Amino acid sequence: MISFVPVSIPSFPTFTFTFSLSTILVSSLFSHPLQRLIMEAVVTAIGTAFLNSAVDLLVQKLGSPGVLAFFKGRKLEKALLEKLTETLNAVNGLLSDAEEKQISVPAVRTWLVDVKDAVYEAEDLLDEVDYEVRRSELEADSQNGTDQARRMLSSLNFFPYKKKEEVVENLEKIFERLERLEEKAQTLQLIRQVGERPPSQFVPTTSRLGTGSLVYGRDDAKKAIMELLLSDDAKGKSLEVIPIVGMGGIGKTTLAKYVYNDSEVQNWFDLKAWIYVSQDFHILKLTKDILKEVGLSDCDSMTANQLHSNLEKKLTGQKLLLVFDDVWRADQSEWDFLLTPLKSGAQGSKIVITTRDTSVASALQSVSPYRLKEMSDDDCWSLFSEHAFSGPDFNLVSQFKEMFRSEIVRRCRGLPLAARSLGSLLKSETDVEKWKKIMKSNLWDLRNDRILPALRVSYYYLPSHLKRCFAYCAILPKGYFFSRMEIIRFWMAEGFLVKGGNNEMEEAGCEVFEDLLSRSFFERSDDSSIYFIMHDFTNDLAKFVSAEFFFSLSDGESCCKFSSKTRHLSYSGYNDLDNLVGSDQFQNLRTFLSLPKRSMPKQSHIFEIEQLWYTQEKSRVAGLVSKAASSFIQGMQIKESDKLLSKFKRLRVLSIVDTPYQLPGSIGDLKHLRYLDLSREKIRRLPEAVNLLYNLQVLILNGCQLLVELPAKMMKFINLYHLDITETKLLEMPPQMGNLSKLQLLTDFFVGKQNGSSIKELGELKCLREELRIWNLQNVVCVRDALEADLEGKNYIKRLMLVWSGDTDDSLHEHAILEQLRPHADVEDLAIVGYGGTKLPDWVGHSSFSNIVTLTLHGCKYCYSFPPLGQLASLKTLSVKEFNGVEVVGTEFYGSCTATKNPFKSLENLTFDTMLQWREWIPHVVENEGRAFPCLQQLCIKTCPNLTGQIPGIHLPSLLVLTIAGCPQLVPSLPSTLQSVIIDDLFLKYLPLNTLPKLKQLLIRRCPNLEFLCAQEEPLENSTSISSGKIFEYPSLEELSLRHCPNLKSVHCFLPSLVKLNIDYCDELESFPGLGLPSFPAMGLSSKLESVYIRKCNTLFAGRKQWDLQRLPSLSSFSFSGCEEVESFPEEDMLLPSTLTSLQISDLPHLKSLDVEGLQHLTSLRKFRIIRCPKLQSMPQLGLLSSLSELSIYACPLLEQKCQRETGEDWPKISHIHDIWINSHLIIRGEVWM
Repeated sequence: MISFVPVSIPSFPTFTFTFSLSTILVSSLFSHPLQRLIMEAVVTAIGTAFLNSAVDLLVQKLGSPGVLAFFKGRKLEKALLEKLTETLNAVNGLLSDAEEKQISVPAVRTWLVDVKDAVYEAEDLLDEVDYEVRRSELEADSQNGTDQARRMLSSLNFFPYKKKEEVVENLEKIFERLERLEEKAQTLQLIRQVGERPPSQFVPTTSRLGTGSLVYGRDDAKKAIMELLLSDDAKGKSLEVIPIVGMGGIGKTTLAKYVYNDSEVQNWFDLKAWIYVSQDFHILKLTKDILKEVGLSDCDSMTANQLHSNLEKKLTGQKLLLVFDDVWRADQSEWDFLLTPLKSGAQGSKIVITTRDTSVASALQSVSPYRLKEMSDDDCWSLFSEHAFSGPDFNLVSQFKEMFRSEIVRRCRGLPLAARSLGSLLKSETDVEKWKKIMKSNLWDLRNDRILPALRVSYYYLPSHLKRCFAYCAILPKGYFFSRMEIIRFWMAEGFLVKGGNNEMEEAGCEVFEDLLSRSFFERSDDSSIYFIMHDFTNDLAKFVSAEFFFSLSDGESCCKFSSKTRHLSYSGYNDLDNLVGSDQFQNLRTFLSLPKRSMPKQSHIFEIEQLWYTQEKSRVAGLVSKAASSFIQGMQIKESDKLLSKFKRLRVLSIVDTPYQLPGSIGDLKHLRYLDLSREKIRRLPEAVNLLYNLQVLILNGCQLLVELPAKMMKFINLYHLDITETKLLEMPPQMGNLSKLQLLTDFFVGKQNGSSIKELGELKCLREELRIWNLQNVVCVRDALEADLEGKNYIKRLMLVWSGDTDDSLHEHAILEQLRPHADVEDLAIVGYGGTKLPDWVGHSSFSNIVTLTLHGCKYCYSFPPLGQLASLKTLSVKEFNGVEVVGTEFYGSCTATKNPFKSLENLTFDTMLQWREWIPHVVENEGRAFPCLQQLCIKTCPNLTGQIPGIHLPSLLVLTIAGCPQLVPSLPSTLQSVIIDDLFLKYLPLNTLPKLKQLLIRRCPNLEFLCAQEEPLENSTSISSGKIFEYPSLEELSLRHCPNLKSVHCFLPSLVKLNIDYCDELESFPGLGLPSFPAMGLSSKLESVYIRKCNTLFAGRKQWDLQRLPSLSSFSFSGCEEVESFPEEDMLLPSTLTSLQISDLPHLKSLDVEGLQHLTSLRKFRIIRCPKLQSMPQLGLLSSLSELSIYACPLLEQKCQRETGEDWPKISHIHDIWINSHLIIRGEVWM
């Protein structure tokens, strides 16, 4: 190997590039001494400075006629070239000293910024040459019939002479600029150092923040917080706030997660949510984040009214644990608005906040804040040791402890972040002298309040290639959750990862990522998550070392701080982006990136086939970009957006999402572009100019639901390795997709009717991995085309979906096609949708597919039998839908593989849906063999109207959840293990509960024959048996919902653990003795009941004055609906419990007044809803309770008129209430929100 003296130019770090093949190429390709000297200067000076994939690619093409022609005739003197090389080496030697001094000497920092800017200029210049070489070759190759020699000659003229002069002149200016910077370094007294700090050993890491990690010195703190969390004594409040206060880096978030992930806490609360707040405090956005966390993801377009209403519905009667992490703002009115819907949660709901500011705790009227103190010396050393002494051969712990313990503890200052960072820096380092050098470094004494000293030292000792990749992360907003591949693709686009091919670049990126993770610059969001996060202090460090080259507008940076040196910009929810249109400061931008803020991410299964659309994890978690951010381009005319992009000619990364305009034609001027994200853009086609983006590596068109066509010349994107076309309206692929030989991720392939988009094009895409969905398989005419697609050879594809979107009326042909589409045996998720054959091929269900975890078979409506799916040893989830030809599920379903004694031995979730001819399910009974489904936890059978007899439920030892809907002839078998039963539209006369001792949730709907719920095999025949004491206790049930059961007469059981009760349209229900409906004094009541909803139950309503609800000590939410007799509410003798925090009355057509005496004792009431009460004329004379924080009035025309703001007759009676909702309007502190 031939090595050059490292030439390092700071890109906040330093860079090195070691030559072997590249140098040999230079020497061998250029025989003329001057040509060789020129290229060695360029490669050494530029290639060495940048660890850049474009440089590596350029070196490989140095022998092309175009590059030779470019340099031909330049009369650069040998002495000048030697001087330029000497200058670069001299600058490189000064960088280590400059990096150390830049923190305390502003002039040195300015010098580094200028050097970096010059290097950026050189890189852009070289990249433009590379682009023109690539363009000329592609255009030459397109000349069909022209021999190779003529194509080479035609490429000689790819650069006009004037342009050649300009490029060389600019290159000379860059070298002159570096020379001046070397001279300036002397006045700054920078000391030249030779070589680079040796990189420390890379050691793989696991999560430090996840549920399985050790947490040192916080057991007492955890105990104190948990005592507050697990107490329902909120002093009359339905919601209590618990602040954790402490300085940055002290471990507030770690403590909160330590408590949050505790199993006792997880079981105590019904709903849990984690929201990262930081300084980007927007109440509507935070409300949306909370809604997404509790299960309502489609809320981005909701009004404030809708957000509050939906959040209340989600939380009502639910005990909530909500963590607001890293809170900075303490504005009382904003917090009041945010917390109002949260108060609908059940008694015992809690909010934990982490903050550095005690005034935040005061504004939230919380309990006394818990002040987190620094770690003890012993705990600090233990945490440091966990990270530092993790090598397999490290046996010097005692020696190092004696020598360095006191100094390490002093440097860490009791901060866990510092201990982790310093421990990661010294991981597996056995050189005592290096430890001494680090401990004595002047970096510890440099003053900068933003940067934690331990982090600063850790960064300084990073290898140069890690520095550049880490500093790029300054573009990420604080609190942003990112995936591994997301960051690696950015690094690849910027040219930070130089390897032979895309696979090798990704591998290099993974190594860099793991190295930064092992050094605690990144942290996992959770043990089980694929997402990561940077601590705020680490983010501050990245922003500091990246200087003015990086800006994240979502972190509060101002546009006025931009300069011509700014190269990387990200934004999220920022209103001032329109200032960019008129500015000339952004012509050098390399990155223009939309990064929507993310909440704590949740994982979900990779395939969601219910609606035949796969929803990518990134899109679901990230959500839509906020309206404020997207308004930047929404508010611009086409000419303005075209003008803006025309300024960004040096962009490598461009992300513009969720805007309504077509992409301008100036996109083709972005010669350097590698990464283009147009997610959710309102575009039908991409402009033809896109075909000029020869450097493009990543193209994301996720959610472009109007997109009907891809560029016809897409085969020119020869560097494309990532194409995401999820959720588009494409019908076919462009021709010659097989030319994209570097493509690794292709989310979807649409088989067209034209030959150009044949499925056989997939055969040329050898590098495909991860996932692939193939659509419109009905268009495959030739069976050989399916064979040539070579799916079986694509062993890196783990998730595969095969879709027919129409009938061919040829079942044999479709069978032959699917036979040839056999995937590799390593596939893990497989979906077959819309298949028109009468039988699935033999490979479906073959035991060789031992890695399949999820199998989805939908819309195979002509299949009359199942393959032997029981043989799939790893199968955990099976979903079968619309197999209309199947009448019997029998032995063929289980298989006969001798290796599988328990068919479906790993299956946990099984769904049968819409099988219209299915009549019988035969259980698996084979002598001397185990039973089927030993691990099945969830079973769902829906819309199988002819299925009769019993399901083999009694033989399902692990079943926890059973759902039966639309199967009126089915007789359910209920194993004793069940915890949740959902029954809809079933012939059921009575349901004995004594066989279900573990049942916690029972939901019954549309069972017209149901007469009794009882705790015995046969129902009680008459009410006399009730008085004789034959009411049985059923202690486990927590939630009971009975809806549209018109003949249900009685519930003959006592439910002492019931928390939530919903009775809806049960007209004949006359007794519910276990709950005092009507009252039976001898009976005990459920002391845990928190929520009661009763609607349209006329017989039960008749005895409403005997309900005695005051005997329910935990009741916090009560809804009374559909009683036609009520004229005043509450009626005399209908006493409501004082514990109520939420009250709703609705559909009371004759209600005329509210009884103030029946309401005045409800001193805990915070929410009152009045819905569809057309005759209700006014509020009580004395007004409503002072405790109310929210009043909702809907479809009450007489009352609405009197409650109009300021002008309504009853306005003085309600004006003290913070939030008043009238139909679709929210009135808050004198303002109306639509």
